[in-house]
Amino acid sequence: MAKYEVEQCSIPLRVVCVAFMVSESCYRYASKHNADDEAIANWLMCLTDKHRTGDSGCATCTGTA
Repeated sequence: MAKYEVEQCSIPLRVVCVAFMVSESCYRYASKHNADDEAIANWLMCLTDKHRTGDSGCATCTGTA
C-alpha cells in the first residue's frame, strides 16, 4: 500500500512512511536470495516431517527433502 501511494499518487516518501508508521529503511528493504536459504528450508521441512511421523532418524535429513 505504501509503495502504491508513493509511486501512483506522488505522495512524498517521508509522508507515506509517517502515515503508515513504517521507517524509510523498512520501506526500502528488499530481501536477497541466499543459496543456503533453500538448503536450510529443506532441512527444516525434513525435520518437521520426521517429528510429525514420529521418526527420530534425523540423520536421514540431508537437506534435500
